[in-house]
Amino acid sequence: MKLRRPLAVYAVFSGSVFQARAYPQVISRGPLSPALNQDFPDPSIFQDGGGRWYSYATAGGGKQVQVASAPAPGGPWTAEAANVLPNPGGWTSGRNTWAPDVQKLANDHYVMFYSGELASDTAHHCIGTATSRSALGPFTPNAAPLDCHVDQGGSIDPSGFYDEATETRWLVYKM
Repeated sequence: MKLRRPLAVYAVFSGSVFQARAYPQVISRGPLSPALNQDFPDPSIFQDGGGRWYSYATAGGGKQVQVASAPAPGGPWTAEAANVLPNPGGWTSGRNTWAPDVQKLANDHYVMFYSGELASDTAHHCIGTATSRSALGPFTPNAAPLDCHVDQGGSIDPSGFYDEATETRWLVYKM
């Protein structure tokens, strides 16, 4: 893949327009090696205030949420042993936790958004939230889902964003 110009991303939410950071030129020369040599589906990534990068992924390896960390986005990435969400909440089946996304809050807390399989109807997922004082957890889930549209097939794949200009947090997900 060759990108000859910086990439800029624009989005519109509730009439507000913002521009994401422009990324420098990227040139790939040949096949790439996996950044992490394990099944790590639906990853999200963020940089902590200390400069460390964290990525979270769908259930696997005996954990409801997998986590890896690296000193830079290009790695090297290391799978962490931490069980960051040992209990996804009583409203979930305790299985099949999908698409986690973690955001750092201003008060040195972290919030995780995730798709939790409903205990009462395992054919559907809903958006859950959990908080922690550490990027490596453990995260404590809220007692009820944040959003649950079972009548529309469920709610999945949350992705959070903080707009610094308006000091507004956004959450995008599929229902």
